[in-house]
Amino acid sequence: MARKVPPPSPPAWLDAGARVKWRELVPLLRQMGVLARIDRGALARYCDVWSWWIRMRKFIEEKGDTYVLRDEEGKPTYIQQYPQVSIAHKLATQLTRLEGEFGLTPAARASIHAGGGAEADRELDPFEQMQRENYSSVVGKIGGA
Repeated sequence: MARKVPPPSPPAWLDAGARVKWRELVPLLRQMGVLARIDRGALARYCDVWSWWIRMRKFIEEKGDTYVLRDEEGKPTYIQQYPQVSIAHKLATQLTRLEGEFGLTPAARASIHAGGGAEADRELDPFEQMQRENYSSVVGKIGGA
């Protein structure tokens, strides 16, 4: 019988917010069959970007998206956008791309081929390995005939 491989663990460098997202996503991605151990780096990047995006959103919620620049006399001269607004926008773009990679949007799930996840992590027992090898050799002989 095949042995189940444990899910990937989060890297130590992830902050608390990223770890929360990691713990939320790993069971869902494994259930979907799209998470393998090799995906640890990509998932860590997603969780890290998520955490940064949340921090930028909190800043914008607290301070707003602009502030007033004033001259030496205190008179308003210009309304400036906080840098966190453009950072949040760039992070959202990265999140959208990574969400597509993991099938985290309806459109991505409609086009994703799940099968490289938990199944790819599974170790085959010797009998199952032999069956797959024999099947491949038979198919190869039929296809070459």
